[in-house]
Amino acid sequence: MPDRRPGIPQIDPEIPQNIAKVLGPLKEHIEIAQGMRSSGASGIGYEGWKRRSVTLGMLIAAGVLTEAQARALFDME
Repeated sequence: MPDRRPGIPQIDPEIPQNIAKVLGPLKEHIEIAQGMRSSGASGIGYEGWKRRSVTLGMLIAAGVLTEAQARALFDME
């Protein structure tokens, strides 16, 4: 069974609101990108996994890219 990423802690309600306004959307974006949740739906039919970011390592493991191709893509950035 693959390792699960730990959840991102809730934003402390005691922090200043100007900081919370930045952290809230950032937290949501990270959770969606990591497949921890979708952008609104959850529970039955939850499809947050479709929004998960894919790494070059994942593409190599799936046989989509060779390691040399992945290194070339990485070096182009």
